[in-house]
Amino acid sequence: MNWGVRRLGPWVVVCIASACTFHASCGNRLNGKKLTKALSAFAKQRLGVEPDRVECPDDIPLRSGHEFDCTVHVGDLAAPVHVVQTDDSGSVTFGFSQAIVTAETVQAGLVDRLKSATGVDAAVDCGQRFRLAEPGASFECVATNPQGQKLAIPVTVVDKDGNVRFGTPRPVR
Repeated sequence: MNWGVRRLGPWVVVCIASACTFHASCGNRLNGKKLTKALSAFAKQRLGVEPDRVECPDDIPLRSGHEFDCTVHVGDLAAPVHVVQTDDSGSVTFGFSQAIVTAETVQAGLVDRLKSATGVDAAVDCGQRFRLAEPGASFECVATNPQGQKLAIPVTVVDKDGNVRFGTPRPVR
């Protein structure tokens, strides 16, 4: 069966939500262990895997409005997390500083979209498992039908939450 290629149209996939609130204090310093534990749980919820490690600055004073960055490591991904203290008691908000697009989510969206647009069950490969991206960044996924025909599908990140839009597929030669 051929692809019956047509425009997939504007379509957005929600990939990663990006913010969280937490309370972590110990004396007159932010409790680093609580914070890294909360960031680890946040990353696991958003990415679907336990981070390899979380790095934050040491000895953070309790001070409303104080901002700093931590880094969540998952495989080759080093994702920056921006943290803001919201009071003098250790309440913080945090979120990924950049969009994190997961291949699994994009691939599932493309498989569904191709099935509904063409009736073809395709295998889709979007490359690396996680990618950091700014809005406007783009990459390609490759869809392969059961006969081995391939389509390159442009994917554009539309916002900091990791939502994406699919472009017009083109045959891969």
